[in-house]
Amino acid sequence: MPAPLLPRDQVLAKIIEEFRHWGYDGTTLSRLSQATGLVKASLYHYFPKGKPDMGRAVLRALGDQIATLVLQPLAEEGSREEKLARMNAGLLEFYAEGSASCALEIFSLGTAKELFGEEVRQKMIGLRDALAFFVVESGVDLATALKRAEYGVSLVQGSLIMARGLDDHRVFQRAVEALPGLLFPEIPVAP
Repeated sequence: MPAPLLPRDQVLAKIIEEFRHWGYDGTTLSRLSQATGLVKASLYHYFPKGKPDMGRAVLRALGDQIATLVLQPLAEEGSREEKLARMNAGLLEFYAEGSASCALEIFSLGTAKELFGEEVRQKMIGLRDALAFFVVESGVDLATALKRAEYGVSLVQGSLIMARGLDDHRVFQRAVEALPGLLFPEIPVAP
């Protein structure tokens, strides 16, 4: 077999872009071939099990990015406010200031839900729980922290949909700014 034309991470980055733009079901092998510049057979070199294999790789990569950009800052040194500011910066980066679609939404519809539904569920639970445990560290009881974290995740994900529907990315940006005040009501929300 000839050597691959592109490093796998570059191919995966292009596949992620296509999935985020078209969704799982709307992303065809033809679109992926065009986006990567590879013939369909070469895509199978990188992902032998085809599109489901690509979907698993995309989910894993996006999960790793969320962990690094959004959750890791909550465990780093600094004040609560500094950690929240770094988390918010990570959210803005991951979602391209609100222009990128919800990473997990693309795997919660149609065929993708059948293939990846449980993995998406686990990732959502992990995101909610990580935020909740961060809130608990400030002395808030677990039940309250879980509710706040659930509302926080809903705020972020819902604002992405609203920003796309209104064609106004500032909707997402304002939601991210409001997130610390939702998790910790004693933190004033910027007007």
